[in-house]
Amino acid sequence: PSRVGDHVGRRVHAQHGTSAKAVAVRKKWMGEVMAEVARLKKKYGIADRLVIIGGDFNGEAEILAIAAKHGYVDAFAQAGSGWSRNGVSSINDWKGRKKGRRIDLILCHKNLAASSGAQRIDHLVSNHNLQTAVLNRAPRKA
Repeated sequence: PSRVGDHVGRRVHAQHGTSAKAVAVRKKWMGEVMAEVARLKKKYGIADRLVIIGGDFNGEAEILAIAAKHGYVDAFAQAGSGWSRNGVSSINDWKGRKKGRRIDLILCHKNLAASSGAQRIDHLVSNHNLQTAVLNRAPRKA
């Protein structure tokens, strides 16, 4: 399922990815997500940098590869955050910090400036860590 709504002048597309184990299924699903995002951008006349795609994608490398083909990147990596490469899972199994993949992602357009990205692992309200990113209104300088 996906939800689309307005948030501070941006179009937010929230996702919950397929839990299928097969990478091919997740790739197909992400292709469908990006097609829906393109359709909505056209329908509402929204610039790429004003679209944020976030959620539980149940995948990482394959999701980021498809998003990149459409100009969207991991906000954590865009901000230069250590959270994009430090090996801390975004799933905590109700036990706090653990090693693994970050399958919960915030994707922003490559031209949007992200100044920070982090996971909150000190206050467990879900079996997924809270993901946050600070996205600036001004485009990223090349």
